[in-house]
Amino acid sequence: MRLTDQQERLIARYLREAGEHMAELPDRARERALDTMREEILDAIPPSTSAVPDDAEVELALRMAGPPARHAERFSAPNRHDQPSRQDTPAPAEETGERRWLGVCAAMSEQTGAPVGLVRWGTVLLGVVTGPFALIAYIGVFLALYFSERADTPPIDKWRIAKYVAGLVLGAVVLRVLARGFLVLLHYGYGLLVQEELRLAGLWNWLERNDGSLFFWTLFCLIPVAVLAALPVPAPWRNTLRKVFEAGLALYALALSFGVGCALAGAILQASQYIQDPTTFDFQSIFSAI
Repeated sequence: MRLTDQQERLIARYLREAGEHMAELPDRARERALDTMREEILDAIPPSTSAVPDDAEVELALRMAGPPARHAERFSAPNRHDQPSRQDTPAPAEETGERRWLGVCAAMSEQTGAPVGLVRWGTVLLGVVTGPFALIAYIGVFLALYFSERADTPPIDKWRIAKYVAGLVLGAVVLRVLARGFLVLLHYGYGLLVQEELRLAGLWNWLERNDGSLFFWTLFCLIPVAVLAALPVPAPWRNTLRKVFEAGLALYALALSFGVGCALAGAILQASQYIQDPTTFDFQSIFSAI
């Protein structure tokens, strides 16, 4: 993974502070421990579409790794002097079962006394039944835990949330404007060709009748997914959630394309009724408009 000089300095400073708390380790063991720390930090940085990750993503990975002193304790504990390798280091919370996404189910299990597995399965079942409503509730519980300042609540990158949500909304708006612009041109061209207003009905008018509701439900279903992807979930889950809302945006584009195609087919069918009667065309008006 390529990093900028600034990002390398941030990681080096973190490792230097951690190394100061491992002075009792032999030099060779301390070097292996610092190499393992660096690997863990790099693994926590989500893959980026650009050549290098954002500074905010590197800073978030460092915050998720915890304070350098606490991170160093994992390698300074008894029975760890010989081989502080990646295989025998304690796994992060998201890998040990305490936290799969944001620790919400674990916190609810702690509060209610119910087994965490049962809480997770109940949450999954609720998500299957209610869809985006369950995601909204899940995010709401996490925010409540976050603002209650629980020590085990991971930090939030507000810039990533704004970037994901704004990108999703902007993409949906652009797709909708393009589809509606095509319909306007279709009506204009039809009127110019046959000197009559285009009146579509039934399936041919599907997009004009459902455009608003389609746009609303697309954003209602995908924005919670985008927000969840932007929250400090483990990197593999973040990538999966990003693919989910990007696929949802692609399905929205497909639905708009279907509606545009229906309108175009309806216009062609109506215009074909005039082809057998050339007198219905005002070619002078057409050529003058061109």
